[in-house]
Amino acid sequence: MHFRFQPADENAFPPTEVRLRDLHAELLPDGLRIRIYITLTPFQSPPNLFASILNPEGEVISGSHIVEAIQDKIVFTMHIRNRYPSQRLKLAVSVRYPEIGEVDQGSIPLEIDTGA
Repeated sequence: MHFRFQPADENAFPPTEVRLRDLHAELLPDGLRIRIYITLTPFQSPPNLFASILNPEGEVISGSHIVEAIQDKIVFTMHIRNRYPSQRLKLAVSVRYPEIGEVDQGSIPLEIDTGA
C-alpha cells in the first residue's frame, strides 16, 4: 500500500518558499517538558523540521526531528533532562528539504523560571 501526500491548500508554496509563520512554546508544570507549537505556510511537499533547545552556552540540551511533516500546524513536547531554574534557554527550529537544504529557520527565547 502506498500513500501520497496531497496538499490541502491550492495556494500551497513550493519547497523554496515554505516559511515558519509562528513559533511559540510553553513550559509544562513539571519544569522538564516544553510544549512546542509550530505553524508553517501551506506546502506542496512535506518538509523536515529540526527543533533544538539550547542552553545559555549554545549547547543542544534537547533535540527533535520531524520527517516529512504532513500538517502545517504542529504541536509536540520536548523533554529536558535537568531543571534550569531562572536560566535563559533558546528554541531553534529549522525547516529543511533533503534536496535543497534549509529553507527557513527561527528561534525564540525560553524563559525558564520554575522558582527553584
